[in-house]
Parts: sequence; C-alpha cells; structure tokens
Amino acid sequence: MLRYLEKAILEEFEEKIDMVDPIGYTTLSWLPIPIFYILNNLQDETISRKNPGGFDITPDMGTGKLTLSVCLYDKIPKRFKPIVFFHELVEYAFLFNDEMEDHEAHRLAHETHMEYAKMKLSPNDFARFKKWDSFLNY
Repeated sequence: MLRYLEKAILEEFEEKIDMVDPIGYTTLSWLPIPIFYILNNLQDETISRKNPGGFDITPDMGTGKLTLSVCLYDKIPKRFKPIVFFHELVEYAFLFNDEMEDHEAHRLAHETHMEYAKMKLSPNDFARFKKWDSFLNY
C-alpha cells in the first residue's frame, strides 16, 4: 500500500493529471498502459453518487492498443475528485501490477486513498471527505 504513496508517485500523478480539463490522455511510469479519463461522467449504470468512479480496460481508438479508461461521476465535490481518481488508478495497480483479487485490491485502494486524502486535505475537508466517503458503496 505505502509504495503508491511514495513522493515520486504522488508528484507524477499530480503533475500529469490535469483536473481542470474534463477529458484527457496520459501515461504514468508506475502503470503499464496509457490512461484515458473522463472527469465529468454523467450518471449511468456503473457511475453514480454511490459509486463515483470506475475503470475498464479498453482498446485505444487510434492505436488499437489497450488503455485504462477511468470515469468519474460529475457530481463529486471538486476538491475530492483527485482522491477518487487516485483510488481508481491505485486499484488498477493493485489488480494488475500486484496481481491481487478484486476485493483485496479495492480494500487496499480505499485505505490508500484515505491516507492520500489525509495528506492533501485540510483537517476540516478531510472530516467532510470521510463523511462523504462513508455513503459510498464498498
């Protein structure tokens, strides 16, 4: 878990993931495939208030190679979006880099994003985040 909270990993994530542009494409050195993301996904059958983020492995439309496609619900509070996004990336890393089972990868991604939130948010915002997070489906 702690290796995904290492300074170099967090700096690369924060540098490369543009939380302003709602759609983007990037790579991270600690993930084996490129990342396509949509930060303002409307509610659908998989993304909702109770399940605000998700990912899938999809073919890149340009190259045909595999891409990690991450979608975040458009109603996530702005200051919490990077934390939810980080959760999805770390969960993928636990599943595919570390070859964990789904439930264990998700559990550890949750623990990791809580530590990340504690590092990045003010104490008041962290308390708000914990309350918001407690209503999600896990």
